[in-house]
Amino acid sequence: MFLVRSGGIATTLDARTGKVLKQARLTGALEDYYSSPVGVDGKVYISSEHGKVVVLRAAGNWEILAINDFDSDIYATPALSGGQMYIRTQDAIYAIGCPSNDPLAHESV
Repeated sequence: MFLVRSGGIATTLDARTGKVLKQARLTGALEDYYSSPVGVDGKVYISSEHGKVVVLRAAGNWEILAINDFDSDIYATPALSGGQMYIRTQDAIYAIGCPSNDPLAHESV
């Protein structure tokens, strides 16, 4: 289970026992977080209030894979549908991935 709180503190817990597996700051994105983490394709995506989307390796001992700056506030949780991830910022909505009805689409985002 992945949790995130203000200041960019990410925590993973063992869902069965509640034991903390790792807790650390999301270096490079020490901001406030209002959206929930979402997971797909072995990665966890976490959006910060000030427009950074942190990509973590989906494991108890996670690591930061990337930080993408959308340069606009994000308060909504990214939505996953049909092979795409939708990220709504204050200024725009982004569709990332391949639509599932595309014959060249991949199974993951």
